[in-house]
This record gives sequence, C-alpha cells and structure tokens, in this order.
Amino acid sequence: MNTINGEQLVGMLVSACNQIENKKEEINRLNVFPVPDGDTGTNMTLTFSKAVKEIMGLTTQPVGVISDKMASASLRGARGNSGVILSQFIRGMAKQLKPLEEADIKQVADAIKSGADVAYAAVMKPTEGTILTVMRALSDKALELCGQELEMPAFLEQVIAYGNEVLAKTIDMLPKLKQANVVDAGGKGLMTLFEGALYFLQNNEVIEVQTKEKKAEEPEAPAAQLAEEDITFGYCTEFIILKKNKPAGNLRGKLEKIGDSAVVVEDDDIIKVHVHTDNPDQALGYGLKIGQLINLKIDNMRYQNEQLKKEREEQEKSTPKKKYGFVSVASGEGFKSIYKELGIDQVIFGGQSMNPSTDDILEAVKKIHAETIFVFPNNKNIILAAEQAKALYGDNLIVIPTTSMAEVYSLMIMYDENLGKEMLEGVFRDALSRIKTGQVTYAVRDSVVNDLAIKEGDIMGMQGGRVVSLGANINLVTLNLIKEMVDEMTEIITIYGGEDLKEEQKEELMETLEKEFPDIDVTYSKGEQPIYYYIIAVE
Repeated sequence: MNTINGEQLVGMLVSACNQIENKKEEINRLNVFPVPDGDTGTNMTLTFSKAVKEIMGLTTQPVGVISDKMASASLRGARGNSGVILSQFIRGMAKQLKPLEEADIKQVADAIKSGADVAYAAVMKPTEGTILTVMRALSDKALELCGQELEMPAFLEQVIAYGNEVLAKTIDMLPKLKQANVVDAGGKGLMTLFEGALYFLQNNEVIEVQTKEKKAEEPEAPAAQLAEEDITFGYCTEFIILKKNKPAGNLRGKLEKIGDSAVVVEDDDIIKVHVHTDNPDQALGYGLKIGQLINLKIDNMRYQNEQLKKEREEQEKSTPKKKYGFVSVASGEGFKSIYKELGIDQVIFGGQSMNPSTDDILEAVKKIHAETIFVFPNNKNIILAAEQAKALYGDNLIVIPTTSMAEVYSLMIMYDENLGKEMLEGVFRDALSRIKTGQVTYAVRDSVVNDLAIKEGDIMGMQGGRVVSLGANINLVTLNLIKEMVDEMTEIITIYGGEDLKEEQKEELMETLEKEFPDIDVTYSKGEQPIYYYIIAVE
C-alpha cells in the first residue's frame, strides 16, 4: 500500500475523529490550569468532528476534493486556540493535496510539511513545546522517511512514533508543563488524531466510539437556514418505513455512501430515515426494499437557500446600513442583558466552558446590517477564532482582543459613532489597555501552578493567567485578589456576580470592599455567569 485514495482517506478521518472523541477527557486533563472549562480535547474534537461531518459521503471523490472540503469546514468550525491551529494545519495539508486523485508517501510528507508551515504562520508568536513543535516533528520525520522504500502504514507508523517521542519531551520545554508534570495537551490531541487515522490503514476499519450511553442526535437545522457552504448535498430527504419483518440492517451505511447527515432510528414497527443527498430516489429505493414508505418529505436545500438569500438581500437594500455594529461573546443572562442595554447587536452564548466556533462568530456578524462590525471575544481562547472569522469576512470586521466579559462595559461607554473606524478602534484598544480584570473560580483537579500547590475544590483568584489568591472562603479569596489588582491610580472597581453566588455573600463582599477602599467607587452587577463566582474589573 503506497498510496491513499479517497475512500481510504475518508475512513482514516472518521477513525481519527472517533479516536479523539474517545480520548478527549484524557487530553482535557493535561491542561495546566485546573479551571472548569471547554479545554483542549473538547475544542479539538468539536473542530475536527465538524469537518468530518462534511466529508462523510465523499468516498468516491479524489483525495484533493475531500481534503479541500475538510479544510473549509474546519476553518469555519474551529473552536479555541487549539482548534484554530488544527484547522490551519488541515488547511496547509489541503493546499498540497488539492490537485491529487490519490496521494503517495512523498505527497503525504509534503502535505504534513505544508500543514506545519501554515500553522506556524498563523500564530503571531509561536511557542516551542506546544502543538506547533509536534507538527514540526511530524513534518521533519515524514520528509526524512519519504525517500525510503516503505508502504504507507509503515511510513505513518514511524512518523507517529517520532511525533510521540517529541511530545514526551514537551514536558521539559515549557516551565509550566514541567511544574504541572504534563505534556502539551494540543500536541497530545494531534497525535491522537494521527493514531486514529493509522488504525484504519492497519485494520481497514474505523475505531468505534466508546460511549456508555447513546449520544442524542443534534437537532437538525431547517434546510433553508443552512449556510450555502454547508450544503454539500442538495436534497433533505425524510421518510418513514413501515417494516415488513425486515430490520434496517446496514441502511445507514448505504445512505452515508450517497450523502451526509444520515440518521436511521428504528423501533418495532417503523424506521425513521433522514439524509442529505443528491439522489433522493436512491435513498427511497433503499427504503422500499425494507417496507412501505409514508410521510415522504424532500426539500431542495439549495433552492430554499437561494430564496432566503434573495429575501435577505432585498430587505437589506431597502434598509440603509448603520455605521457600526457590535458582536460580543457572553455567558450568563445578566451579562446578556447588560450588553443589550449597551447597544451590542448580537450576543453569542459561550465563554470558558464552551468556546464558540469561527462559524458561530461569522453567523452573528452576518445578521448585522452595518458598514463596520466590532467583535469582542471576551476570552483569550476565542480571540484566534474571531481573527479567523475576520480573515474569512474581510476588513470591515474588527476584532478587539478582549479577554474578559467585564471589559465590554468600559469599552462601550467610550463609543462615539462620529469617529472613523480606525479612530474608534484606537479608542477601544486604548481603553482596554487601562483595564485590569480578575476572576474567582474553583479548582477541578489537583495541580501545581505558579509554585502553588492547588487541591481540587480550592477557591482560586486569578489575574492575567496567574493564580494570585488561594483559599477556602470565596469572599476572602476575592478580597485578596482585588488587593493585588488595586493601585494608587484605581478609581473604579466593578464586580459581576455569578449564578452560584448567594445574596448574603454578595452583600458581605460589598460591605467589606466599601470599608477597605473608601475612596474608590465600587459597583455590583448581576452577571449570572457560570463557573466564576465573581468577575472583576479594576480601572
């Protein structure tokens, strides 16, 4: 086996996707900070599974078509920094594979190198000891081996072995990894994907998803609401089969060969079928071999999409664009209400526990009829996805690199519609540079951070990526955190209370702060955010 064809590539990608799904919690536990969040494993899994969903029915297509589709979907589905870097790696590989019907070892090696190069270029300040280092190791080993007489499985096996060697060394490349005694989580996620792909080549079968209970199907979006680039197959086909004592058998497998988004739900008397395909007659034919068909429904998604697009365009033509629009990421009903009052047009649900994808940000931006749109990511792990949205949308989307939901209020009170967009961006960035933010949460596992031994359940006060206050009492930890943040220039302290906060805790903290800082304006708002007891802004 010296080449990979389209059918093999799809099998490898599906197997890789299932493998990272199985290993995502193991990868999550490698994160240095013991905070309850979406984590690396979850973000890489969501990014990759979004892309794999798009190529499920393309087994007869060339390697180049599959990889190109995979790249496009991963760019739009990227979540978190690790997901964005992974999507750039896939994009780099796809650039090299795009012209190919099949890929040989040399072409695969060149694709891995291209992937590593593109991923490095996408990160403003690449750091060694991260997923980028592992990508480069895979690239170097692949190029070294491609001149030898190897079959594809043996080639990938040696590449992966070397990648794992370098991954093991990342623990000594970054002080924070060494102190926590873990390897890089992103690098582990990348190696997990490669291992899943190799398994398919060696065994000619995909790795099964190991779930204790059946995962609920995602709700199907109405066909007309799908983005045009999400429509690989044109007809949304649904029907029910009245069984004639014949089971569904391999019906889902057959449907996945002619389309995507295949769902087959069977009980004693009926089989409910859903699939997106360009050949609805073939899907119906499969059903007729099992029994009678009822409740047939076939929607032309491309036509519906075109009509919806025309309606939107007509509506936009009749409504003049406003000068500026705003998108902000938030979690917590309190923050959402605050943002709406501030004039934020679209609030995307998300944050530390769930990073929105590039596509989520783009969809929010597209709903705003404005000449220039500002995006506030409000989390360091969402900024890269927002920047990727800007690259796909254009220069009329401006990302202000906010890392906390507490920063948006201070920026929006500086908003002046009469300013030009460059001037307004400068005002926002200048205001952002003067704000200190902190948050109070709990540790989900034992860890060592900044030479602090942290136990599961400890309350942590965090600022700027550092744990600066630690203890068992929420308000005492919060007070110590604020003392670290306040200086002689401080004029305002703003506290946002979380959903798990009790009213008496809030009242006690406010009384303490007013006594501790009598010359500083201290205000409180209900953020109702999950995970964080308090989010704090100091100006």
